[in-house]
Amino acid sequence: MIISDVLQKILREEVADLWAQRTEIDEAIAQIEELLKNGTPAKAMVSGSTAPGPLKVQLPGKVEKPAKPRGTGGPTPQFDWDRGEQLWNDGATVKAIAVALGCSVSAVKNKAYSKWKRRSKSGTTTRKPRPDPGLGMLPNRTRIALSKCPACKAMTTVQPCEMCHKKLPASAIGKT
Repeated sequence: MIISDVLQKILREEVADLWAQRTEIDEAIAQIEELLKNGTPAKAMVSGSTAPGPLKVQLPGKVEKPAKPRGTGGPTPQFDWDRGEQLWNDGATVKAIAVALGCSVSAVKNKAYSKWKRRSKSGTTTRKPRPDPGLGMLPNRTRIALSKCPACKAMTTVQPCEMCHKKLPASAIGKT
C-alpha cells in the first residue's frame, strides 16, 4: 500500500509529538520518584501553595481545571426585572413592560403587584371627605347606637326617636 507524501509528513509530525510527550512524562515520573525517595521535589513541577497538606503534582501537557465557583445563588434571572421596575416607576403599562422585556403580561403583573411599589390610581389621588355626622341634625338631638324605639317599634339612631319624637329609655339604647 502506498501512502501519499502529505499523509507521511502528517504521521511523522504526530510521532514526533508523541515522543516529545513521552520525554515530558518520563521527566515527571523521575521527579515523582525523587519526591517519594527524598521527600523534596527536584524541580518546581509541583503545583499548589506552600501551605502544609497534600501536594498536587501537575503532569506536563495536562492543564489543571479551575474549581467551579460555589454558592452562585441559583440560576440567573431570565428577564431584566430592574429595567422592568424602572419602566413601571416611569408609568409604563403592564403590556408595554411585557413587550420590552420579552415576557408574558401575567409575569409582569405578578412581579409588579408583589414586589414593586404600588402606583396611585390615575385621576383620583384622594378620597372624598365623609360628611360630618352632626350635619343636618336638629340641635336637640344626639346620635346614639342603632336602637329600636319601644313606643313606635321603629329603628332609630338619634335621641329622641325620628318617627314618634319620644325619648328612648336608657335600657332601649343599643338594643335592636
